[in-house]
Amino acid sequence: MTQAATGPRALEELVQAAIAGHPEATDQLMTEQWPLIRAIVQARVSAPQRPFVDDLSQEVAIRLLRQIPTHEWRGHGAFRQWVRRLADSVVIDALRHEHAQRRDSRAQESLDTEAAPAPTGPSMESQVHARRLAALFELLVKDLPPDDSAAVLLARDGYTQAEIGELLACSEEAA
Repeated sequence: MTQAATGPRALEELVQAAIAGHPEATDQLMTEQWPLIRAIVQARVSAPQRPFVDDLSQEVAIRLLRQIPTHEWRGHGAFRQWVRRLADSVVIDALRHEHAQRRDSRAQESLDTEAAPAPTGPSMESQVHARRLAALFELLVKDLPPDDSAAVLLARDGYTQAEIGELLACSEEAA
């Protein structure tokens, strides 16, 4: 098992061998999945958590290694989705932990000052979901022709069709 898994069948064989407990297959699986794991984590963390991408990615890898013996192969796409769910879980857990630390810190401060701050901002799940949608949006937009992607990005940024038409030197209808 020294060659990289190049297709769904090769990945299935690799996952099945890892499930069966073959150390070489497990090592190769982790080597091949590491870029995906890291990319998923990178896309889901916000700027304050960027320094922890490697730590969070390693936590995903640890969970994958712990859970692979009980994993049931259901196809290439299902496996990738399983890896994504593991990564989402790790990132959400980290955000909850960070939120709890901030909350505990604020609670301690409020005990000292007798004023508890009101919770602000979206939930951790909402933050992860928003980053996931933004990453998907970017992937879809980059496949569009340049003028189309420019129009979509300008619309996302709040420009009207008339303004987009003017900026792209086309009619409002074409924008």
